[in-house]
Amino acid sequence: MADMAMEIVKANGYSNVITVLKGKIEEIDLPTQHVDVIILEWMRYFLLFENMLNIVLYACDKWLVSGATLL
Repeated sequence: MADMAMEIVKANGYSNVITVLKGKIEEIDLPTQHVDVIILEWMRYFLLFENMLNIVLYACDKWLVSGATLL
């Protein structure tokens, strides 16, 4: 999924604006202190049934600036 996202970013000329990182959100190191958008991949009910909600909340608290977007 990350490889396809990187190709889409490059093909549309946004590689100087968008950085695609692959890994567990609680383990990756970001090249910046805060971000405007986080796009997470999860499947429907797994957010609740596989205990993913706490990870999503962690990412929001740690990296998102005020008024940012979580997709």
